[in-house]
Amino acid sequence: MSPWPKATAAQLRLPSPSIPSLPAPPGGISFDITTVDGTARDHNPLSEDNDYSAGVMGKTITAGANSTTFEVTVNGDTLVESDETFTVVISNPSGGGATIGDATGLGTIQNDDTPLVVISQLYGGGGNAGATYKNDFVELFNRGATTVNFALTNYSIQYIGATGSFGGTAASVKFDLTSGTLGPGQYFLIQLSSGGATGIALPAADATGSIVMAATAGKVALVRGTTPLSAVTCPADSTKVDFVGYGGTANCFEGTGPTPAPSTTNAVIRRGIAGTGCTDTNNNATDFTAGPVTPHNTATPAHSCP
Repeated sequence: MSPWPKATAAQLRLPSPSIPSLPAPPGGISFDITTVDGTARDHNPLSEDNDYSAGVMGKTITAGANSTTFEVTVNGDTLVESDETFTVVISNPSGGGATIGDATGLGTIQNDDTPLVVISQLYGGGGNAGATYKNDFVELFNRGATTVNFALTNYSIQYIGATGSFGGTAASVKFDLTSGTLGPGQYFLIQLSSGGATGIALPAADATGSIVMAATAGKVALVRGTTPLSAVTCPADSTKVDFVGYGGTANCFEGTGPTPAPSTTNAVIRRGIAGTGCTDTNNNATDFTAGPVTPHNTATPAHSCP
């Protein structure tokens, strides 16, 4: 989170028949400033968020001046959040007959943490004849240096067949991510449906959904928020964070072509040093490879991308 910028200001005014504000008289004008929680929290009680340091302070506009400044300490973090607000209240003016023209001002703490979450692995052969694992899955990876709390910043996984359209007559399905945390360099395993009883159990899933994916070709979108994608063949929705068209018949993909085709024993795996998932050039054809299924979850050792 970044330091809060100027926002709606509270105002002190000196009485005048024609001028709404005058310079402070000899001796200056003193007043009190108090901060009040809004969506930003002041860690009081200790169990709530610690977004900024609350304060009650005395300030003075010196003689001849029209204004003064003050600071509110923002406690930075690496958690992706919406912008948050608190209120500044002025009271108890003294000196020069000053009155309060507007007692409150709004401070905004702007989010400056950018998430870099990608789809790092897909497997749609779960449970099918000859399958390595019993369930389909989508694996996410945090390539960045920020933390994503899905309860604060919702995402969704949205799937459609290789030639279907999101939001169209062909049924597309989604799974909403509204809980769990993904730290820098961590993986997040979303267990999905099964095509049968073949295969071994996945490692402990970080989330569980019911999407049924095709084993060899399909389309998966990672979306910021839980609103379904619009009915277009290849979504250009601004909420789309990552998109994978996998297998040769997928008619929508990032870049020059879809990924190599997976199978019941091979997943689609994002490239990177030792298959870490760090590579993202927005080209499915080269960013992914088909290889042995190797699911990771949040218990897997974190990996920092160069």
